[in-house]
This record gives sequence, structure tokens and C-alpha cells, in this order.
Amino acid sequence: MLTPQLNNQEGCVVPKTNQKESVTRFFNAIDNHPRSSLYILCDLVIENSVSAKQSLNDIAQIILPEQLRIITKTMTCIEANEGVLQDKNTIAAFTQFKIKLLCDGGWLKHLNPKDIIALSANDAFFLHGLIALTRVHTIAKGHTDPFHQFDFEILQRAGAEHIAPNISTLIAEAETLPLDNFKEFSKNDIELARSVLRLMQSHPTRFEMGEYFLAQHKELKDEIYTNWHKAKESIAHTTVSEENLSKHIERAAKTHSEFNNITKANRTKKDAPDKNALQKRNYSFMGLSGFGTLCVTASLVPKYTALAGAVLTSTKAVITGQAICAVGISTMAAPLIAPTSIALFLGGVTYLARHGKEASSEYNTPLEISPQLISKNPNAPE
Repeated sequence: MLTPQLNNQEGCVVPKTNQKESVTRFFNAIDNHPRSSLYILCDLVIENSVSAKQSLNDIAQIILPEQLRIITKTMTCIEANEGVLQDKNTIAAFTQFKIKLLCDGGWLKHLNPKDIIALSANDAFFLHGLIALTRVHTIAKGHTDPFHQFDFEILQRAGAEHIAPNISTLIAEAETLPLDNFKEFSKNDIELARSVLRLMQSHPTRFEMGEYFLAQHKELKDEIYTNWHKAKESIAHTTVSEENLSKHIERAAKTHSEFNNITKANRTKKDAPDKNALQKRNYSFMGLSGFGTLCVTASLVPKYTALAGAVLTSTKAVITGQAICAVGISTMAAPLIAPTSIALFLGGVTYLARHGKEASSEYNTPLEISPQLISKNPNAPE
């Protein structure tokens, strides 16, 4: 087997002669047989052994952005032209490889926004894509990656509706957002546009995005109007954010006169947002909406009371006043609730405990943007 020969370009590491066979085969095939290289990567991801993980890491350290672009284009082309002909194993392999690309910093650093959008502009991967676009943008700008401790395995285990509040909180921590990429990401899909707006609810640029979608997706007019009206009435504002909202209301009113009515809304609160309080509210909402009834169950069944209390104490989970009231109301219903609920409850507490800890070992490679991408990225810092 020949050792892979790569052009000695700046930033390129030439593989050593003692590289693993899978790494050698990957680079031997990538120029003339990219499909074979793609399947080698997918096999390594599915195998998930210690040796396979090391081979993936070796390839991630050596591969150039333009080489990875060949791989991703090959995969998206196969999906577009041969989707109905793919077997279940190939579909599963492509899915796992996409997740690896979008979540692991070792691979994500080689992707530019167009690559990310091509990989994730659908319902199954829109959360992965939105997070990836945010991470690449913030690192390229020299800002802190808000998702550096996020457990990406949660994206596979929980539904989007359950984790959206927490992702929205983390997006709000980004100093700036790649709005042009978000617009490109969802300009042709109203459901993706709706999801983008929902996840940006805690970020000050939400109104700029709302103005764009008002023109791009006219069906969202009533939703955007209602959202802005409520924002004007009661959402926590700083002077700058309120002036920002007024600016976008004025622009929107040029084509939709009813938006002028928003400026007449009364202000009932004008406090600066407390991000810590917002985060606590989101965590409380998550615990109560998905597992609230189960919390009550655990508190009521004597057999499990001590266990539930110990878990709650160790994880410092938040139990709100609503849950405590529910305990008293539901006392008589306790014997009717199956013990299976306790297992689900403990699963919920485990989720709350895991969230915010160091990301799982599968996707914990720190994100450092490839020098080749930064030099070509118009949004890169000076």
C-alpha cells in the first residue's frame, strides 16, 4: 500500500509512513475515488472502537478544508440522487458522520458556513447546523464559544422542543451571531425560519432577523407582529434594545402599516435582562414541563421518597413553587401512578445534571478554526 502523497501546501501535514492502513487508504483514494474515502470515514464512525476513533482523529488533523469539501459534496450528491436506493446501514452511517462533522471541533474547524448549511438545512439537522454556524462565527471573531461545554449527545437523545430553551440561552451568550448565514440557512423553508426566530428570542438581534423573515416569509407576519407587540409591552429591555426594536418596527411599518400600533403599547417593565435568572427559568421549565408530574410522583410514593431527595440534593436541581403546590393537590392520586415513572424522573434529573458539564468524550475536541478558512473568511477578525 502506498503512503498517501499530499501537496506540500502551507498548513498541510504530510502523513507519516507508519500511519494506520485506514488512514493511508483514505488519502490514497480521495482525489480519484472520493466515494471510497467517504465510506472509509463512515465505517470508522460506525465501528466506534478505540482504534477507529484514533484513525478519525489522525485524519481530522491531516485533512485540508478543500479535501473535506470533496467528501461532503460527495455525500450530499449521493443523498440527493440516490436517496431512495440507499440501504438502512448507509443512511445510518451518513447520519452519524454528519453529526461527527457538525459537533466535533476537530472536524468542524475545517468547514465553512456553506458546507455547514449544505449538511444541515433540513429538519433532522437544523439544531446541529445552527449551533455549528454560531460556533464557527464566534471563534472566527475571537469570541468565546458559548457551546464549549455543551453535551452534544443530548441532541440525539432529546427532542428539539425539549432542549430549545437551553440552546436559546446559550445562543444569547454569543456576542454576535452570523445573521447572513442564518438567513441563508432558512430563507427557503418557513419552518426553519420559525425555528431560527424561536432560538434567537433571547438575543438582541432577533428583531433584525424578524424584519428579514417578514419580507422573506410573509406567512409569518402575524406571528412576528404578536411577538414584537409582547416585547414592546413587557419583555425586559435595555435602552439600546428598545431603540433597536423601534427602528425595526418603523421599517416594517412601511410595508405593513399595522406595525405602527406596536409603538403605542405601554411599557410595564424596563429592567436590564438577568441572564442567570433567565437560565434558571429555562432549567426549571425543562424539569417541570418534561418531568414535573414525575417529580410529584417521586415525592409522594414513600418507597422512593428518600431516593428522590438524595438525587435532587446531589444534582442541585431546581424545584419551583408550582411543583410544591402540585404535591399537595395530587396526594390522593399517588397510588395510581406506576413506579415506572420514577425511572423516567431519574432520567430527567440525570439530563439536568449532565447539562452544563464538560461535553461528552465523543465531541469534546476544542474548536479552533483552520488557518485556511480564517484567511478566506470575510468575517474573520482583523
